[in-house]
Amino acid sequence: MNNKNNIVLINLKDYLNNHLKNDEYKNKQVKQNVRNNAKKVREIFLKNLLNEERNISFDINEQNHTGNYKHDIKNEKNLFGYKDYLYTKLIRQLYLFLSLMGVNKRIINEDNLDEKIGNTYQENYKNNFNFNFNFNFNFNKMYKYTYNYKKMENLDVIKLLKKYNINKFDENLQFYSYNFSNKNSEKFERDYNKTNFNICIYLPTKKEIDILFIIDILYDYFYFNLYIPITTKENKLIFFPFCFKNNIIIKHHFNIFVPYLYIYKNTYMEQKSIKFNLNSLNIITDQIFDLKFQDNKTIFFIPLIAYNKYGCRVGSGKGYYDRTFISLYKRAKINDEKKNKSIDQISETKNVKDNKNNETEKNKIVDHVKVSVSFEAFLYDVDFNEPTDIILDYIINEKNIYKFLF
Repeated sequence: MNNKNNIVLINLKDYLNNHLKNDEYKNKQVKQNVRNNAKKVREIFLKNLLNEERNISFDINEQNHTGNYKHDIKNEKNLFGYKDYLYTKLIRQLYLFLSLMGVNKRIINEDNLDEKIGNTYQENYKNNFNFNFNFNFNFNKMYKYTYNYKKMENLDVIKLLKKYNINKFDENLQFYSYNFSNKNSEKFERDYNKTNFNICIYLPTKKEIDILFIIDILYDYFYFNLYIPITTKENKLIFFPFCFKNNIIIKHHFNIFVPYLYIYKNTYMEQKSIKFNLNSLNIITDQIFDLKFQDNKTIFFIPLIAYNKYGCRVGSGKGYYDRTFISLYKRAKINDEKKNKSIDQISETKNVKDNKNNETEKNKIVDHVKVSVSFEAFLYDVDFNEPTDIILDYIINEKNIYKFLF
């Protein structure tokens, strides 16, 4: 384990080699025990601790920050609770993470932006991780957490759906909308020339980390396209485009929010269950109304109940993400084998230059990372990995960014 500032590098090579010898049934039981325990912790943590108002003296130079800049909340200290403090920390962590990933940034002229702090971060990460990027973010700012799902009245539903030329809907459905934080229309201007990442997030319940609240804040600073997971009848996940500005959602399977545009396309636009065109990561490539697909690098934010320092997560137990990614990797492996066979056959009749190009194509892999965001309270020093589990590339909490090396 190598810890540089708040990025913790963990090498999993030995663990993964030894893991093959583990007792699958034992780990299955351990995982269920962790899941049950984490649910109890979650009830206490979310209902009690997170709602406790605390007088916070926020220090920019605590464990996971550098520099000698301290910001004490004075007049504001009674306005923020512990929940606000933790979400502020996660927002800062995710800003750093997206910067490290190379997500293109918007030009921001934010009030009270402390350039000295930004320069300190930039120099520190440049020296330690060979990344060179500019910070344009106020690390002193505190964020007030709000649960932004709002029920919609039918008149508002009609008005919003008209923007998509939709004139009919089931009035018995309860519609919701995510009330985004910044109503400035410039925030939602799409620039496909500047957008270099697709980000797949989940629409959280009240019991999950509100990744949408965090991403909403960060949408002010970065260019990216958003996608939301949809559970198909085949119990697989596909990823449907999501728009902050004109979003309208309803509760679907397991009371999980999904975009109404998906329901509409399946209910009114098609006689049979619609089959979308998907890329190699199950992201829908069809143009959905005015939402266009762009073939970019992809970040998946995957929900969890608990996690450990082996890159393993405990989910709800339904296995959607594990099955989906394992299926994608198997499909990619089969396609690679077919492609390699074809390339090898072609290379026998081509010159050396062509062979070099073929080798480049042969070694090409899908460019994506799998990330989970949580609080430190749900970190377990227990090995509960099973052969059917996916290993995350990153886990981010309020204190550290764990990067797993394979």
